[in-house]
Amino acid sequence: MRLPQVLSRREGRTLVVLTLFFAASFFALALSFYLKNTESVPAAGGRIIEGVAGSPRFLNPVYADTSDADRDLVNVLFSGLLSSDREGKLTPDLAEEFIVGDGGRSVEIRLRDNIYWHDGVPITADDVVFTIKVLSDASYKSPVRANWVGVTAEKLSERVVLFKLQEPYAGFFERLTVKIIPQHIWENIAPENFALSSYNLQAVGSGPYKIEKISQDSSGAVSEIRLKANLNYHKHAPYIQSLIFRFYANEEELAGAVRRGQVTSFAISSPDLAEPTERSNLQRLSLRLPRYFALFFNLREQPLSNKKIREALAYATNSEELVNTLFETYAREVNSPMLPDVFALKDPGISYDYDPALATNILNSQGYQLRDGSFAKVETPQQITSELRQGNQGSQVRLLQECLAQDPQVYSLGTVNGVFGPSTLAAVKAFQEKYKSEILTPNNISSPTGTVGPSTAEKLNALCYSGETGSTKLALQITTTTKLQTVGEAIAQQWKSFGITTEVRTLSPLELEHQVITNRKFEVLLFGEVLTAIPDPFPFWHSSQERSPGLNLSGYESATADQLLIKIRKEQNEETRKGLMENLQDQILEDLPALILYDTDYLYSIPKGIKGGPKEDALITGPSSRFAEIEEWYIKTQRRWTLFQ
Repeated sequence: MRLPQVLSRREGRTLVVLTLFFAASFFALALSFYLKNTESVPAAGGRIIEGVAGSPRFLNPVYADTSDADRDLVNVLFSGLLSSDREGKLTPDLAEEFIVGDGGRSVEIRLRDNIYWHDGVPITADDVVFTIKVLSDASYKSPVRANWVGVTAEKLSERVVLFKLQEPYAGFFERLTVKIIPQHIWENIAPENFALSSYNLQAVGSGPYKIEKISQDSSGAVSEIRLKANLNYHKHAPYIQSLIFRFYANEEELAGAVRRGQVTSFAISSPDLAEPTERSNLQRLSLRLPRYFALFFNLREQPLSNKKIREALAYATNSEELVNTLFETYAREVNSPMLPDVFALKDPGISYDYDPALATNILNSQGYQLRDGSFAKVETPQQITSELRQGNQGSQVRLLQECLAQDPQVYSLGTVNGVFGPSTLAAVKAFQEKYKSEILTPNNISSPTGTVGPSTAEKLNALCYSGETGSTKLALQITTTTKLQTVGEAIAQQWKSFGITTEVRTLSPLELEHQVITNRKFEVLLFGEVLTAIPDPFPFWHSSQERSPGLNLSGYESATADQLLIKIRKEQNEETRKGLMENLQDQILEDLPALILYDTDYLYSIPKGIKGGPKEDALITGPSSRFAEIEEWYIKTQRRWTLFQ
């Protein structure tokens, strides 16, 4: 029997509706059950195309510290004993356990089990000891060698290494983020050939990604490096399967590539360049660095060796205007090289708020006057200031003789030899007699004395050494990199408007390093410095670091500051160390070897579809730290059952 023949048309329609309702209800219940008992989790897949201004040369932790492009790649190709997480905090990486002993002079580390190089060779204590040996050996010429001088690494077993320090060092754990290199790859390469090895590009590391392909342009420069997920990574294989780096000569070319859709993620330091590159599918993150930009005064040079001149320059600089005019919301004023906001320190007790009137008063006190819109130091002749009599010798007597010789009736011999003898005595008496009404009479003296006292000196100076011989403008040169040219020109304009003749000299980063910083050939240097997660200001301010490769750019010397810097390095208690840093910041601000100005956000744009990446306003320890925990980033997702978990 057929159902349609039994049911009426109306009953048939009702049956169809009920059937559809049942099916929909069943589907809804099944979907609800599925969603309630599953969760969305990251899935493998997707790719990132990272645009970088610059070209890689050394994908090798031994040499990578001098290039942002090298550091970026090393950070994803290699692993350290420790690493920084997305919040800038130190976390275990290749190491799983640490034991500190001997008052902080020894650190024993135990490596994880089942850790491997990209070529499948196990990572052992031998690799750690070999890496530290290379870094600390002067023959390898590593730019980070200073970090490892006086540190020894000893293998205790296949998985245990003992570090020994000459002195306790609070920042040592941050040093352990240095990336480890494979002994079996590098051990037979002589130091003089280390920088020439093909392994500087064909890197074998232990990080979350490994090299798949390197492309070069017609000139031989690396244009693209393709990385693929390291499926044997000791934490877990990255979710994003492909990471492509594309390299451009400068930020202008990078910005053009972004507009053409050739890259999906990038960092551009200039907001003016970054703004036009923004697209609806991108999110721009403002990340913070423990960094400041400052004007470093060369204390070896005049007039900057004069603290009063430095104070005047500080009060004549409007850092608030710089930040608001040049950076919109991407920068903030900074008033201390210790970065109190970043490291939770008390605000400094000394500040140099913009005050042009005070700056003018200071310059006036140092002999500078505002003339025709520019401050200049008036030069006056040397005058007779000493009481002189027969038997005296020296420059003051010479000035006396030069003045007397201008009147042959007074000093017919005209001898200028700096010796106050009989002829000079006679000339002085003749001078006093000639101007008796101005020298002798007012002092109730009836006859010449031959002694040059105040009244005689005043008349001599009025006749021979009055007036001005010239003036010297207060003129300075600001040296900086091409990336900071706009800031340098803005400061120069402020100083010019105030009355200080100022010019700006810009160089490429490489030229600045070799021609200026290494040789300390500058008057005022506009430059940035980056502190570490565990701050160690020693390289920047200790007097022993005033020559390259030290970073005491100003040539600052202070016994008090030196003592504080050493104590900060050794102090293991965090709160005590903070107190020492607060004392140090006040000492440095009092001495004013540099004027701390501002810091800018690190602007990093990534696709909105990327999850698990860096967070807005997060603190990163360096630009390459934007890739911290990149194995946790993901684009694709999948559902996972939770019912039986």
